[in-house]
Amino acid sequence: MFRGGPKETAKMMALMTSEERNRIWGELEKKDPKLVAVLKSLLVSLQDILRLSPNQWVLFLRMIEIEDLGLALRVHPAEFQKNVLAKLPTGLQKDVALILNGPPRPKSKVLEAEQKIVTLLLEKVEKGELVLTRDDDQMV
Repeated sequence: MFRGGPKETAKMMALMTSEERNRIWGELEKKDPKLVAVLKSLLVSLQDILRLSPNQWVLFLRMIEIEDLGLALRVHPAEFQKNVLAKLPTGLQKDVALILNGPPRPKSKVLEAEQKIVTLLLEKVEKGELVLTRDDDQMV
């Protein structure tokens, strides 16, 4: 294990190409499948949706339930909520805002909605169907 534990290891893995990451997953999975599961869960978070390109964002929105997005946003900072809403088309902004600011829901349902989105995002990133840009990746 790398110094800093699973969180630091996941950060380092996130900087690798999917090919490099998959090679390491394969070797590590032979030795410690539980560790691989932990690292994969740390690799992607809901906040990574802001790293999708505009085209990827549209594809992503077609893959998820909008209600799940509205619920998932409830457990995130207001700044993140604002950034996500700003990326949405006007019609969807209103729908998601209604869910986000709607009546209270059980925390378990909110966390379940978030996990559904994160799981889908991770699957699509691993398959190469969605690509997260790096923070330092310049647009040209």
